[in-house]
Order: sequence, then C-alpha cells, then structure tokens
Amino acid sequence: DTYRVKDSKMNILTHKFEMFKMQEHGAIKEMFTRFTTIVNELNALGKKYTTHQRIKKILRSLPKI
Repeated sequence: DTYRVKDSKMNILTHKFEMFKMQEHGAIKEMFTRFTTIVNELNALGKKYTTHQRIKKILRSLPKI
C-alpha cells in the first residue's frame, strides 16, 4: 500500500530530523548537507518545517563548547 510506505518513510525522516545532531569532529558543510537532505525529503513527502523551526534545530544540533 503506497500510503503506508509514504507514512513509514515520513516517520523515519521525522525521527531523523528530531534526533539530528552534528557528528563529533564533523564539518559544518557535511552537517548542513545531511540536514538539507532530510528536510528536502520530508518536504517532498508533504511535511514542511518553517525557516524558524529549521534554524532552531540547526542551532540546537551544534556541539556545546
């Protein structure tokens, strides 16, 4: 069933978005590429995040120094 496949993929990607963190010793460019891929795939499935939500998520994902 196409709906269940789409719903399952959206759930997996939403979880990836919610749990997103910068990898230890990772580069900012690599982090942003991973983040953009997740957001774009969710967008294609119909789940949209506002610019404000995306910025907050990126800032929270940065390592504490």
